[in-house]
Amino acid sequence: MGAWGNPRGNNRAWCLLVSVFASWMLLGCARVGVRPAPIAQHGTIDVSGWDATTASTLPLAGEWEAVWGTQPDETGALAAAAPRTMFRMPESVESQAPPGAWVHGQGLVSFVLRLRGLPARESLGIVVPTLWSSALRCTTPSGVTTAISASPGADVRVATSNAPYALVLPQATEVTCVLSYAVAPPVEGWRSFFPEPPALATADAALARVADHRAFYLAIVVFMVTLASYLFVQWRARRSDAAPLFVALMFVMIAVWLAGYGSVFEHLAWPSFLLRRRLEYAAVPALAAAAVWSTVLMLERPRTWIAKALAIAALAASAVTLLLPTRLIAWALFTLVQPAAAFCMVLNVGYAASSFVASSTSRHVRALALGIVLPATLGIVDVILSRFADVRLGLVSYGLVLLGFTIALTLARVNAAAHRSAEVFADRSARFVPQEFIHTLGHADLTTVRLGDARERPMTILFADLRNFTAMSEHLSPAETFAFLNECFARVGPPIREHGGFVDKYIGDAIMALFPDDPAQAVRAALAMQKAIADVPAPRGTERRAALGIGVHVGSVMMGTIGEERRFEATVISDAVNLAARLEGLTKQLGCGLVVSGAIAHELPDDLVPHIRELGRFAVKGKSEPVTVVEVFALDSVEVRRHKFDSKVRFRRGVDAFMRGDFKAASDVFAQIVDRCAEDGPAHWWFVRTMKEFVADGPLSTRRFIQLDDK
Repeated sequence: MGAWGNPRGNNRAWCLLVSVFASWMLLGCARVGVRPAPIAQHGTIDVSGWDATTASTLPLAGEWEAVWGTQPDETGALAAAAPRTMFRMPESVESQAPPGAWVHGQGLVSFVLRLRGLPARESLGIVVPTLWSSALRCTTPSGVTTAISASPGADVRVATSNAPYALVLPQATEVTCVLSYAVAPPVEGWRSFFPEPPALATADAALARVADHRAFYLAIVVFMVTLASYLFVQWRARRSDAAPLFVALMFVMIAVWLAGYGSVFEHLAWPSFLLRRRLEYAAVPALAAAAVWSTVLMLERPRTWIAKALAIAALAASAVTLLLPTRLIAWALFTLVQPAAAFCMVLNVGYAASSFVASSTSRHVRALALGIVLPATLGIVDVILSRFADVRLGLVSYGLVLLGFTIALTLARVNAAAHRSAEVFADRSARFVPQEFIHTLGHADLTTVRLGDARERPMTILFADLRNFTAMSEHLSPAETFAFLNECFARVGPPIREHGGFVDKYIGDAIMALFPDDPAQAVRAALAMQKAIADVPAPRGTERRAALGIGVHVGSVMMGTIGEERRFEATVISDAVNLAARLEGLTKQLGCGLVVSGAIAHELPDDLVPHIRELGRFAVKGKSEPVTVVEVFALDSVEVRRHKFDSKVRFRRGVDAFMRGDFKAASDVFAQIVDRCAEDGPAHWWFVRTMKEFVADGPLSTRRFIQLDDK
């Protein structure tokens, strides 16, 4: 039995029919509810069916009345004798121009459209997005007029930039609008056109669209100016590299061009409209010239005669564009500006492409080359679409933004690499010139230090010298000697830093260290250095272990740079430095490991006082003024430390007897001290010195100090 004979099948069929009928009814209702957008016919458009609250904009497409070869006069009237036709909006202007429509080499035309059925209480506006339009005037039947001109008070034959502008309509139910248009001279392959028709919108929406457009281009202009400023500062910091300067000039020219192209400053009274147009057009070849030379420098290309010739030609085109009469500005745009920019663009693309494929190109240069090729490609596509397909996508603007980001990214990577190199250099340079030294001179790093920089300040100076190094090095090869020295210095360097000091220089097997703060820290560092050097194994061929003789003194020093402009070094110059070196040499004569001046001894804390002993007053070689020499024996053996502590009074009595000239009493005192401890080097030195004086039977005159002739 068929479906129609089956009750259940009949029900299904009816349901299907009902569904089809309901769908057809809903579709019909939808078609009734959706009204087609009104189209202008014979120069008139009825917008009574348009609801501004539901539809944001209404394209004013269709037939506009075109009045050829004329512009409105001051009253808004058009020449009655001018030829009139119907113009299909939007389309190419040249394709619809009647014979004789060209005036003074340019196509002057006014498009007239009457709007009817406007809501009387709604504030509306018209947005004109077209390239080359000059002015818009809207008038009610009662004579109320609103007008906007992209070139107020200027020759309307001068084309404006590619930027929309909006006019708020007078509130009336019927308005007649006249859109003035200045077509550029006919050039093969180029057609003036409306990319889209003017649109009717609420006043707020119309003004917002213009504001959004200007804000977009203003953001790009600010971005370009920021990049230019950054690059200019970079060039000022390193003038030997001209690439940042030319790239900065290129970004300035991009900013000038985009400011005009996007009508960023169109609402300002100054500079004038004509000056803005001149600057906009002149910026294009200047931009091309800067781009060519920037590409040559950034991509490390040879500076060929082609690049020089094109750059000079582009600059000449820019200068001519600035100086030409007003009526020839548009001619200059097509005859000079665009060809010069096109040739430069082709050369840039060629340079960038060859750099990109070259095997020797570095990574950042290859990335920069790709960043040049892509924006140029977008610009070429934009020109082809606009000339041959009446499609303008504005790709050139996005290409320039991409170029800016590419260069910014490349510079960021280069600067990051340079920053890392600078950090490595700073770390390496700190090993040659201590950072503490540089900071004392008032500099942040070594790069700003100049010859003659100097500063005076109090400082504790430590001199240390390896004992018996000459004898030990006789058994070592030069390489082994270097290795032994480095092992010794590796042990004594950390204690200096740990106690707040820094190594100023290495002088053969000697070390000079500076301590800017507490002098006691220098003494503690000296003790730590002696303890650390004791762990260095004896070099091959000798049983002698390394040991240090150390002298410490405090005083005012002059820290600075000496030498000549091509070669100078940081150093410390002061009588205190020389005295510290002499004190270190005195340890060899006195047979002890560590001596300090009396000025240091007075600064020592209580825990070190029991381990010091005054050895007398000495005038070292080259000095006439004596200094009190104090031994620090904290690292001697327990027996020796106890002996030196117990013999302090007798030692002082023997020194006083010597100074009085009583050599017999002095020799007896020092003989007793040496008999008790043969390891007491200073007591042994005094005994020998006393015996020499006794044998010589010198005058029994009172002395205040001993003059030493040996270092």
